[in-house]
Amino acid sequence: MGIVVSMVCEAMPPGIVIDVGGGTAQTRVLWPVSWRYISIDPDERMAQLNDKHSIERKIGSAGSLPFENESVDVVLTQNTSHHLDDETWCAFLGDAHRVLKPEGTLIFMDAVLSKTRNISNVFWKLDAGHFQRTAEELQDAIASIFLITDTRQITLIHDVLTVTAKKS
Repeated sequence: MGIVVSMVCEAMPPGIVIDVGGGTAQTRVLWPVSWRYISIDPDERMAQLNDKHSIERKIGSAGSLPFENESVDVVLTQNTSHHLDDETWCAFLGDAHRVLKPEGTLIFMDAVLSKTRNISNVFWKLDAGHFQRTAEELQDAIASIFLITDTRQITLIHDVLTVTAKKS
């Protein structure tokens, strides 16, 4: 994730990044302090966290982002899509496109479903998210609305997909 953030920050002046499904907002440390960082999460307990770093917190849904049209430079979502049903996943993609500025960037990262990785399948049974998707399904959905500029896939316990995309 750090490499992707570096690529985005080098290519853009400081701006606004929203971390959708941000939870504890651990990735704030990857962004320069000059960037405004806003974590959006449906869990009200996340809004109560005290932070060492400058993090704004908002309660909200991935499918209905509380921002004006074309007002955000980067939409970041990590480890979130497998918690979103199909309707909310599609709504998120549409809303991310809506809130991004014309030259804005979507950064997506999540574990993907792989039927051949037995250890991954065991961990999916333990996960609170019930909407696992394959890398192909996720990339196709993103590509239907955005122009994908980079994809990377690494294997940890799960196969993890990272996609960087621009508004198309």
